[in-house]
Amino acid sequence: MPSIFSHSIFGLVISRLKVQTTKKNLFYFCIILCTIVPDFDVISFYFKIPYSAPFGHRGFSHSILFAIFFSISISILFEKNILSKNFLIYVLIFFSATISHGIFDAMTNGGLGVCFFCPFESKRYFFEFRPIQVSPIGKNFFSKKGLEVILSELIWIWIPSFLFIALVEIFKYKKKNY
Repeated sequence: MPSIFSHSIFGLVISRLKVQTTKKNLFYFCIILCTIVPDFDVISFYFKIPYSAPFGHRGFSHSILFAIFFSISISILFEKNILSKNFLIYVLIFFSATISHGIFDAMTNGGLGVCFFCPFESKRYFFEFRPIQVSPIGKNFFSKKGLEVILSELIWIWIPSFLFIALVEIFKYKKKNY
């Protein structure tokens, strides 16, 4: 998996698509939460749940179904009318942030893959393009391997994310001044 930092950076990219809200701090907290919540499944190691199990690491919490349910749950904090256009926009933004976690994990060079279709299918997937170094879990992150991971993520996640944000801001500026 990429580090928690890189998952969160992508949340900042998604936040550029935000809707108007008076709850800005809550919005930013929730979007970052969406990018990291799938990894709360590491608690499965504590309960001796096998990595490869449906509720093991990169299992159900990394699935499309989980991303849908979680994004709907978070969206209710911002828009009570579940039939409104704003509610749908929030769901799409929070879904994008949540599912990005599994997408990035499927681009790493380690682990067992991501169970995108859990609970309907137990197969785990990687993408053909896997340039991101898998991150060590826990205190092992602060090691030589952790530094290699950060350098890999800098190239494949951080720089493209900040370039995207810069482009969005440039286009907003140009649109505002014309």
